[in-house]
Amino acid sequence: MKSFILPIPETPSKIQYHYFCKCGSRFISNNDNQKCKCGNSKFYNYKDVKNHNIELLETENIKQGYIAFFEYPVFRNGKIEIERKILFEYRDFLEFHDFAKSNNKDELIAEFVKLYMIKENKWKKYRYIWEKLKHNPFVLLIMIHKDPEMALWSYVDIEKIHKKSVIEFFEKFLKNRAKSIKKAVFYRYKKLINKGKYNYYFDLLVLNALDDVNLQRDLITKATDINSVFFSKDVEIIKFAKFLKTNFNKKKIFNFLKKTVKSGTIDKYLEIFNNHQIRIIDKSIENTLLKAKNEVIKYDYHFPDTYEFDGFVFKLPKTSYELIDYSFKLKNCLDNYINQHNKQCLIFGVFDQNRLKYAIEVDIKSKKLKEARGFANSSINNKDYAKIRTFVNEFKDVM
Repeated sequence: MKSFILPIPETPSKIQYHYFCKCGSRFISNNDNQKCKCGNSKFYNYKDVKNHNIELLETENIKQGYIAFFEYPVFRNGKIEIERKILFEYRDFLEFHDFAKSNNKDELIAEFVKLYMIKENKWKKYRYIWEKLKHNPFVLLIMIHKDPEMALWSYVDIEKIHKKSVIEFFEKFLKNRAKSIKKAVFYRYKKLINKGKYNYYFDLLVLNALDDVNLQRDLITKATDINSVFFSKDVEIIKFAKFLKTNFNKKKIFNFLKKTVKSGTIDKYLEIFNNHQIRIIDKSIENTLLKAKNEVIKYDYHFPDTYEFDGFVFKLPKTSYELIDYSFKLKNCLDNYINQHNKQCLIFGVFDQNRLKYAIEVDIKSKKLKEARGFANSSINNKDYAKIRTFVNEFKDVM
């Protein structure tokens, strides 16, 4: 659509008959059946523009950016003037993005970006990117990058690489890497980019945490279905990678990355690493990081902490680290209960022949069984659940 250069109607009464066509034509007519020279019979009048009809959004170059606006004739102080309503300015990406989020104008912003691409002769080449991002404020990334395909990447350090093309970025990122690693990275990139899911932070973490080319290639090649979205920075990723390499062997690092990235929990561990003092207090990487979230808490009870009942052993953790061990072994969120345990509830580990099989939560106030779960929060079979319920009914006399 062409920008409007509005002819001012001769009289105020003619403003309501001042029509615009989406092809860019404009005319004054009170004939409702009139067609535009392009054949279109759907027109917009000044009220449509004033009400921000999205098809009439316009853009204009300004110093170091663009503006998005609507124009329409108005009658003011005895004469007809052009009214320009500027919706937003694009000068600084981060400022503009905050405005977009707070005002929930995703559709208008997408249209703004579309017009920008048309004016910059990029529409035909990069329309597919716009189609994938048009319902997302991140559609603005198309305007930021030297190579708009980077708008489909998931990253935070936008200002760091927005002046690079995809080729320039990878040439620097993979400089001096083995040919097989370059092939693996590009394989993963091509698999994910059209889905808008490529994230170079994963490659950065793998390449800095492991020196073994075979392990690097294996992780990168197979990680085309990862659920993680990294919200860290390059320097944080590299620092975390060095921590892993310094304190754990390559097999542990490989298994940790493979498991946590695919499950979407890697950001959880990155956040802990970046916000807590880390000490090596466990052979497991996950457990070391989980225990770093809090200083050790010792739990004191006015009753025994271990009970044998109907083939099971019910154990209360003596410390917060022991409770975190329960969480780690059962793959659940018990590590979030370290401050609630022994205050609002009691968490028992349920052991079967020295193997932690279940964890149960007993509410201290009501003295009732609140929850009982197995590995990865799985349900417990009826027979074992009946044993647990009977134990809790008897234990409440001790509480």
